[in-house]
Amino acid sequence: MIETRLSPQTIDRLIQYRKVLIGYEYTVNPYVFSHHLARAVHTKPATVRRDLMLAGATGDVKQGYEVNSLIASINQILDEAGKPKVCFVGGFSLEHLVIEQLERSMSGLSVVAHFYFDTPTAQSVTIPSFPLTELPSKVKQLGISLCVLAVSHDYANDIARIVVESGIRAILNFTSARLQLPKHVVVEDYDMASRLELLSWQVSQQALSNNST
Repeated sequence: MIETRLSPQTIDRLIQYRKVLIGYEYTVNPYVFSHHLARAVHTKPATVRRDLMLAGATGDVKQGYEVNSLIASINQILDEAGKPKVCFVGGFSLEHLVIEQLERSMSGLSVVAHFYFDTPTAQSVTIPSFPLTELPSKVKQLGISLCVLAVSHDYANDIARIVVESGIRAILNFTSARLQLPKHVVVEDYDMASRLELLSWQVSQQALSNNST
């Protein structure tokens, strides 16, 4: 067991390494070097080696890291706290995308419920759906601790408070609102508009660079 407390940044990189390693998993005697992982996740080989050392993984100078044992070392770190169950509050379309990503990532996380606060325009075919009024009882019944929040800006804070009062400890926030919640609640904001603005800027910079050559 690794005693060093890993930073959120290190954990995030370990998750990205595992995504890359899954592609090697079923090849014969798979090995990978730190510079291969570094290139794939846009970091430095020294950072990769340090992260993997903290995860308890060891490599060979000539062959690199054995992929299956490396995945096992990363899994031991990421699975240490168990596999919290996830619920959705809001749009159905986003739910399907996240479920697919979780399945492909082999994270072990599972979406077990979807909650709507208005008459749903579509029904989920993969997980049970419930009105928001049933959230408190279902959180306890199903052991849910994580929530993906995908509702309109105007309702985001009110619904987020209901989510937290129901026992949810962490929220992935797909809304444009800045959630005002107690400090013990972990919130990860995903601002799609900002991501698109960044992409727009990068495209414009590429165009300027191409025009100057």
